[in-house]
Amino acid sequence: TCETVTGCTCNEGKKEVNCQYKGLKAVPSEIPADTKSLDLKYNAFTQLPFNAFQGLTKLTFLNLQDNQLQALSDDVFNPLAELKTLGLNGNALTTLPPGVFDSLTKLTWLTLAQNQLQSVPHGAFDSLGKLETITLDTNNWDCSRCEILYLSGWIRENSAKVKNGAGNDLYEDPDGVTCSDGKVVRTVTNETLKYECP
Repeated sequence: TCETVTGCTCNEGKKEVNCQYKGLKAVPSEIPADTKSLDLKYNAFTQLPFNAFQGLTKLTFLNLQDNQLQALSDDVFNPLAELKTLGLNGNALTTLPPGVFDSLTKLTWLTLAQNQLQSVPHGAFDSLGKLETITLDTNNWDCSRCEILYLSGWIRENSAKVKNGAGNDLYEDPDGVTCSDGKVVRTVTNETLKYECP
């Protein structure tokens, strides 16, 4: 059965696999291909190889929050074109690879709060046309560098999507995304930076 091969709790009717609190360092390889919801929170992941979710093309919900993820491979989410919810908060991500979210065109919910991000690559969220909710607070946003301008501009244009809070109890809070020096990220512009950005 699903439970014997994955070591997780499976609801085969709802196509859900719950692997919370399993001490996992890698995604179980035998997760059924028709799984729609995969919960991997509270495990011990530090990285995800490019093929971590290979074959799981039906996933609409993927929770990776509260692990120790330090890095993502740029194509790790490529198979997940149906994904609507992606939880990455509470990890140790310092950077995001360019294009990491590009295939997630149906994504409506993305949590990146409580990481160690200093910036996001230019265009990081440009493919996320369906996005309704994103959390970005409690990171180390570096507002002294030109790389922050994509994020500050994106927050200004999408302020209603930028949320704060816990669990599903989120509220609109674009000013809750602050720089490591205390400034509000969306107030940073080319003019406020001390030198010319390209």
